[in-house]
This record gives sequence, C-alpha cells and structure tokens, in this order.
Amino acid sequence: MRLMKTLAKHCLWILLSCFPLLTYAQNISDENCKKNLATLDGEKTLVLCDKMPVYQSGDAAVLIAISKILKYPQDQHDLQPKVNVGFVIDTLGQVRNACITKRYSATQITPIEKEVLRALQTLKNWTPGEHHGKKVPVQYYMPIIIDVKK
Repeated sequence: MRLMKTLAKHCLWILLSCFPLLTYAQNISDENCKKNLATLDGEKTLVLCDKMPVYQSGDAAVLIAISKILKYPQDQHDLQPKVNVGFVIDTLGQVRNACITKRYSATQITPIEKEVLRALQTLKNWTPGEHHGKKVPVQYYMPIIIDVKK
C-alpha cells in the first residue's frame, strides 16, 4: 500500500510537470511551424518520450548558452519581451527545423526572432531523446524571455 501511494505521488508529479509542455505544444499558432515540427526526414517526431533530450548539463545551460550567443538587433524597433520557439532534436543530438511558434507580427518575422533562430542553430551537443531504447527525434518548445537593459 505504501509503495502504491509513493508511485501515485510520482506519477502525479510527472503528469503535472509535463502538462505545461503539452499545453504549449498544442498552442502553436503558426501552421507552417507546426508542420515543420511534426516530422523529420519522413519520420514522425515525438512530443514526449521515455528519455527527453537534454542539452549538455541541463535546461539552465540552454538558456545560458542562448544568452551568451544572442545579440539584440539594432534594427528591432519594438521591444519584444518574449520569443516562442519550437525545434526538433534529432537522433544525433542536433537542433533541426527551428521555428517561431507564435509570431510577434502576423506579416513578417522580426529581427529578434531571426536572431533567436540563428542562436538556436549554434546549440550543439544535445543528448538525443530515447523511446523504448531507440533514439528518436523529439519536439522541444521553449519561450525565450528577452531582458534588454539599456
């Protein structure tokens, strides 16, 4: 009985921790981005798997790496506080099909969105996701908060 309660707690925690990822994945407003993330090289990509992709030393390392690479463009006219991105980590641990999941402007991609996509392409050395013991392409979503101090 005690084991059942412990397992129930852990399963509930896992479901709650995955809920934001699933909700975020379903709220992609750009249809082209959604199509880009659904498959990779003819193979369906996963949103959740047994072992999710990990960047070198964890999620915090992704944000630190992006903050070091990112250069706020001089031609960005509006202050854009957040860029929502999605990409696929392939079976070799590389970023592929990076796109903006929710564009700031309906008509064009902004300079900071272009810069975020450029920065994402430089992130190497991910540990690929695994499902049932096999490496698989996995969709990865993240909001990137832009904090510009002038």
